[in-house]
Amino acid sequence: MRNITCLFLVSLLGVSCQNDVTFNNEAFQVVIGNSLWKANSKSAKINASGGLILEGSSSTHSLKIQLNDSQVGTYPLGIINGSGVLTYRGINQNSESFSTVTARGPVSEMEIIKRGTGYLNAKIVSVSGGSGTGLKVNVNVDPQGMISEVTLANSGKDYKGGDLVVVNGGNNDAQLKITRTANTGGQVVITENTGTTVSGTFVFTAFNSDSGIVIGGREGVFYKIPISK
Repeated sequence: MRNITCLFLVSLLGVSCQNDVTFNNEAFQVVIGNSLWKANSKSAKINASGGLILEGSSSTHSLKIQLNDSQVGTYPLGIINGSGVLTYRGINQNSESFSTVTARGPVSEMEIIKRGTGYLNAKIVSVSGGSGTGLKVNVNVDPQGMISEVTLANSGKDYKGGDLVVVNGGNNDAQLKITRTANTGGQVVITENTGTTVSGTFVFTAFNSDSGIVIGGREGVFYKIPISK
């Protein structure tokens, strides 16, 4: 019994030490699909405009995160005029490259540019324009017939970020802007910037424009990466 107890304590100690390595050593990693990508080499730097650039590489792939700032905060990926871009690519020549730069696909986010006039509350309303097809929206209006809220009814396909579409009905003068498609997205959260090291978390959805393949990354972590300026 004493031997069993000793073995149990040694086992616990081993687990504790492994956790210390995971959370206290410099790290840059993310789960892509069901596989853990982990950088063997990693770096962080602040560019001339104050943005953060994180780079890491393994024996097979590299991952790069570019943000327009380096302060603690949340930085969305995959939206028009967004605050960050993530790129994941193979090391070998001609390897596929995936990016969160907005790509063609089903609509996931949009914003009202012009509220229009003469509209009624309605569901599954079609739109005109843009680079894709099949987008339909649900419309709520104010007492003056101006659109106050729009939600997705059908995401459509082949739209791209920045597309402008007109909501059919009313006086056909309400306009929406596509800000994000389902093929790209995510966010980077900087949780600490000491001035010498930076830490945070990230998730992403990225797209290869040649093959049309979409990949997702989850549980991403960068921890205590030294900053060079």
